[in-house]
Amino acid sequence: MPPAKLNLNSGCLKKGAISAPGVFEVIAIICYLVSSVIFLCTPTCIGTPFWYSRLYPVTAMTSCLFIGVFSVLLTVGILDKNGAIKWDTVNFICNIVEFVIMLTVSILTIVACNNNASLLHRFSAPIGILGAFSLLTSSTIWAVRSRSSKEVAFPSEERTEAAGSNQYRRSFVA
Repeated sequence: MPPAKLNLNSGCLKKGAISAPGVFEVIAIICYLVSSVIFLCTPTCIGTPFWYSRLYPVTAMTSCLFIGVFSVLLTVGILDKNGAIKWDTVNFICNIVEFVIMLTVSILTIVACNNNASLLHRFSAPIGILGAFSLLTSSTIWAVRSRSSKEVAFPSEERTEAAGSNQYRRSFVA
C-alpha cells in the first residue's frame, strides 16, 4: 500500500505552521530558544540582582511552550471543533501578553547588564526582542484574517442584477 500523501492545501495545515502567521510563530520560537541558550551559556554579569539569572530563560521558555501548544492545537484542528472565534481571541490575547512580558524582560535584561557584559551576552536580549516582534506580527496577521473572515460578501443575486443593469446602460449609451 503506498504511503498517504500530505495535502498541503488542507484546512488545518493552511491555518497552522505553513501559513504566514505560523512561520512568524516558528521564527519567534527559534529566537526565544537561541536567546535562552546564549543567555544560559554565558556567565552572569557581576552585580546583577538575584532574579537576573532566572527571569529571562524562564520567560522565554514559557513563551515557547505557549506558542508551541497553540500552534500544535491549531494545526491538528482541535481548536476548530469548539468555536474557533473564541480560541482565536484566546490565542491573540495570550500572544499580546507574551509580547509585552518578553519585551519587558528583555529590556530589563539589557538594563541590568549593560556595563560589564561580554559581546555574546549582549545578543541574547535583542534576539528575544526580535522574537517578541515576530510574535506580534503573527498575532496581527491572525487578527486581520479572523476579522476579514467575519465580513459578509454580496449575495450572488444582487451581483448578477447589478451587472445586468450596468450592461444595459453600456448598450444604451453606445
